[in-house]
Amino acid sequence: MRAFNGRAAKSFQHTHIYLNRAASRPAPIASASSQNQPVEVTAADVLGATATVSGPPATVAARVAARGTWLDHLREGRLRTYASPCPSIGFGTCDAAFAAIHGAHGFADFELFRAAASEDWFVDPGNIP
Repeated sequence: MRAFNGRAAKSFQHTHIYLNRAASRPAPIASASSQNQPVEVTAADVLGATATVSGPPATVAARVAARGTWLDHLREGRLRTYASPCPSIGFGTCDAAFAAIHGAHGFADFELFRAAASEDWFVDPGNIP
């Protein structure tokens, strides 16, 4: 686990990430991509202590999420046959075979994720390259 100003990351109550601080509000990282912008992170732990660090320009790539049943994902082309370089080659998502996905979710809604600049869908957003 990474430490931030001497505190473990799991003790954060909230974190704001700013790209190009002149905007003076937290960047909507979940909904937009930004390249080569100065980065500033402000975090507050559960005790209320805050700290701010800034760093060199960075690229933040947005992730896209889609929710639906496996039939919805199939109809929209998110569940399909994947080939190399995906770790899961065959029918399913780039990181999971259909049998594992259906076994975990059945006919219930679940989310799939992809990088904004990619058409490869993943069950686990942590697997997005």
